[in-house]
Amino acid sequence: MKASAPGKVLLCGEYAVLSGHPALVAAVNRRAYAQVTKSETQPSAFLRAARAEIVAHYGESSAPAQAIARVTVDTSSLTQRGQKLGLGSSAAATVAAVRAACPRDAPIDHIFALARRAHARAQSERGAAGSGADVAAACFGGVQRVQIRADGGLDCTPRVWPSSLQLVLIWTEGVADTTALIKKVAAFAHDRAEQHRAHMAALAETAHDFERARVAEPTAALAAVRDGAARLAELAKASGAPLVPPGFSALADLAHAHHGAAKPTGAGAGDVALVLFDRPDHAATFRAAAQIRGLCILDAKIDPVGATLARTDEPV
Repeated sequence: MKASAPGKVLLCGEYAVLSGHPALVAAVNRRAYAQVTKSETQPSAFLRAARAEIVAHYGESSAPAQAIARVTVDTSSLTQRGQKLGLGSSAAATVAAVRAACPRDAPIDHIFALARRAHARAQSERGAAGSGADVAAACFGGVQRVQIRADGGLDCTPRVWPSSLQLVLIWTEGVADTTALIKKVAAFAHDRAEQHRAHMAALAETAHDFERARVAEPTAALAAVRDGAARLAELAKASGAPLVPPGFSALADLAHAHHGAAKPTGAGAGDVALVLFDRPDHAATFRAAAQIRGLCILDAKIDPVGATLARTDEPV
């Protein structure tokens, strides 16, 4: 069997989602591809974790356990010039591998549960498990509202992405260490809990504003994106974590000059920034200006399709 799963971009609610607030995450049409081969493979940390979860659920001698031991994963479409893009490649790889190994009729909620546990297990080995928002995007596709429950589960609710909003993704040509950044913000929470809560509430308020405005008030959605960037910069200053990539200010100014709004995505500090417009012509003129300035515009858009499965003689 072979499978694929999309990458992601976190639209809003970064860091606040780890404190139980909602966030919006979108799947993007750069995908990881997994295939069950004829012989055992050398697994990454995420594939080792996926194997452990599948063995724990199905048993050591089960067909899924035998399959996951022979899975290979290709995440090259989630890289650029040999560097990861920050589009959730590890989550997409984990989901694709689990989807390829599990029975064809396994429901997507089951794939999500196994993949989220596996991804969190691998991340925890480095000291930060994350929210699972990237796993949700890889499983379900489209735009998802995600929120961690009190019991540690993750509620995922699909959201409509309006055609009036144009999303442009810019690779900052930096590489962010998500785990290190999460640890830095967690240390800030430990040392100055009250200040941390205030910053999380501010980021959550921005996410709420964006979710409310994205369909009915596109101009207000752009304002929420700008607020999100400003509040992430405030968190960076307070925590000492480098959450805003170098050169972002110039990118934000260029976006504003073309009637758009920009913000870092995910953990920040590097990888991908998003730029949002409420008119296609504004997005088009921004793209032209960005290309003149040598900025790296990613060929990526929101993908409505989550994890898929096919026989080895079928296209994924």
